[in-house]
Amino acid sequence: MNGEKAKELCMKSVLLCIVGAVVLTILLASTVLRPLFYTRNGQDLDLIITNHGIRDESSPEEDPGTNLEIKCIQGIDHEKIPETEGWYAGGYGLACERTDRETSLVIPVEDCRYITMILVSCSSAGPVTIQAGDTTEELDLYSPDWHRVVWNYRAPSTWSLWENRTDVLALFALCLSILLAACYFGKRRSNGAAAFQSLYHAGFFVVFACILVNIIRMRTKAEPGKLLTALLPFLALHFCLGWLCRKEKESVCVFRVGGVRLTVWDLLSAAGLLVMLQVQIYIGRQLAVNPSWDFGNVYYGAQEVVENGYLVTLNNGFLQYPNNLFAVVFLTTVFKLLAPFKTATIFTGIWLNVMMIDLAVILIFLWMRMVWTPRKAFYGAMICFLLSPYYLFVPIFYTDTLSLPFAAGAVWLYEWMRRREDAGKKALWGYLLLGMVCVAGYLLKGSLVVFAIAIVMHMLMGLAGQEEGRKDRRKKGSIRLGFFAAGFAVVFLIWKMWLPASHIIDYTEREKFEFPVVQWLMMGAGGDGNWSAQDQVLATNTDTIAQRTQVCTQMFQNRIRERGFTGMFRHFMNKGAKVTWGDGLYFTYEKLKRDPLYDSWLHDYVLQDGSHFQQLVRWTSGFHIAMLLFVLFSIWKGVGSRKVDSMALIRLVVLGFMLFFFLWETRPRYLVSITPLLAVMTVDGSCYLAALADKWRSRKKRQGGPEPEREMNS
Repeated sequence: MNGEKAKELCMKSVLLCIVGAVVLTILLASTVLRPLFYTRNGQDLDLIITNHGIRDESSPEEDPGTNLEIKCIQGIDHEKIPETEGWYAGGYGLACERTDRETSLVIPVEDCRYITMILVSCSSAGPVTIQAGDTTEELDLYSPDWHRVVWNYRAPSTWSLWENRTDVLALFALCLSILLAACYFGKRRSNGAAAFQSLYHAGFFVVFACILVNIIRMRTKAEPGKLLTALLPFLALHFCLGWLCRKEKESVCVFRVGGVRLTVWDLLSAAGLLVMLQVQIYIGRQLAVNPSWDFGNVYYGAQEVVENGYLVTLNNGFLQYPNNLFAVVFLTTVFKLLAPFKTATIFTGIWLNVMMIDLAVILIFLWMRMVWTPRKAFYGAMICFLLSPYYLFVPIFYTDTLSLPFAAGAVWLYEWMRRREDAGKKALWGYLLLGMVCVAGYLLKGSLVVFAIAIVMHMLMGLAGQEEGRKDRRKKGSIRLGFFAAGFAVVFLIWKMWLPASHIIDYTEREKFEFPVVQWLMMGAGGDGNWSAQDQVLATNTDTIAQRTQVCTQMFQNRIRERGFTGMFRHFMNKGAKVTWGDGLYFTYEKLKRDPLYDSWLHDYVLQDGSHFQQLVRWTSGFHIAMLLFVLFSIWKGVGSRKVDSMALIRLVVLGFMLFFFLWETRPRYLVSITPLLAVMTVDGSCYLAALADKWRSRKKRQGGPEPEREMNS
């Protein structure tokens, strides 16, 4: 009895400590996090007012008072500005009352963001009245006494964490879940690697499930019956293939090539790849477009470097977006290698794109064949054969598809090296090559830095999960990690030193044009989280990198403060479902409509104004949602896994991409780089679900079997 009371007292003490820790965490959050998440409408408003219409010797033809520029450091909410004539703000009209005597402007400070306003015409003879809150400033446009005024307005600060109960509950739930998870894993006495793996898989599952639910709600809002009609066949197909591949059975060898046993599944995969190649070539010809946007800059930039040895007309564009320079050098190298045989054209790029896509399919097939069986590898290859971007992005040889073999090659090479850990020094050189592949993918497509981070984490988790006393293996693992980091760092440094020395790009105007990295974070926190023309104007209206960094950082912080904790979570969920993960066409329709070279019957299906476009959207959405559903099952399988296996790396990369595009500016096409990994997770989730169904069927069969002989006799 005393033992029971002691146990009960101990449980109450533990519960009291947990509640106290939660309360303490929330109190700490109220003081530490409040300035970041819970600022209400108090802020400084700096208006920089410049009259460009003053007569001077440099511009005698300019009429006085016709060009008033007002820069508001915090800015104004675009959505609350009606369209009127006279004032223009980044493409949006601004409310402006115009009379015979004066022109007045009212700035809504309560919902202040950033805006640049230019008065392009003002026929009034009176002053311009600018009002912010209760403060008013009158400026006489015709007065030669002023050219630039900085006017500071301080709005009252009223903010408190406790005004929003939803935020308090969200923080409480987050802190409580972390504490309970820590207690759970502590009770199981799991090692650090297994506990960490289960923890991040659990969080990954919850967030990805929320995104998937939002995608289904978004897609079924208009015509739920038609989408369900398209979804069910793909669900049935995945389940049937998963049932076929649920058990590890050795396939019958048809014939051997060297030491490789080829099965019927390998032959079917090769046949499917040949069919895919023919379809890609046909679609690439039918849907070819004149290169534009960033894709055009890369193509024409490579043409300029081939002809002149350096960038000419596009130099300043690549100062703004230096992330595309490696793609220019990559295309330039290919075009120069082909120069003795053929002059590079758009169709040269299309052929290159086809080879890069198909190489990625081959590499991910080899990965699945190495880790699983030829039967599962065929299943994964079938998913790749049905992915819409592998056909519709063929005419657009941009970094989304050119980076595919680097992504698939990184996971294949890493797995190949892991299975040869006892190969001695050869394995070390393999890890050096792996680092080079990862840095090449990162330079080609910045988001592929996630692969390098995931590989390092996977290697560290593998080292942490090894048994104690095996110092030799941990030492070798640390050396491999060092070689991988060395390969990455050496190529990165060589690129950074070679680029200025090559004189491909002129850096003399760098201060004027280059954008800071925080600009893409600012875009990711605003609107729907995709690219914004208004944010682009915001960054270009400054003179130096330091000014652009300051303005973009301030804007990024303001957007986080305005949304709050729960607001940012809702923004991430909406951004993930609507912009990043919810498009089965991966934004191809937007790029294929830009200046097609030919009129094709396929345009009726792939362009938004086509008569059959909605049919394509419906079927691709059904395939895409079915794939994501089985990806979710694969994540759930990882929650209960205690092994740092091959699938742990795949899930780490996909999780990293999800988190990366929560923060970064995003588009649906940015996921094309990881579509081979999504195919792998689909196979894994489908086979896992089929294995569960098989286990349940076997259990029901045992329970429903004949009664024991003793009971029958009685």
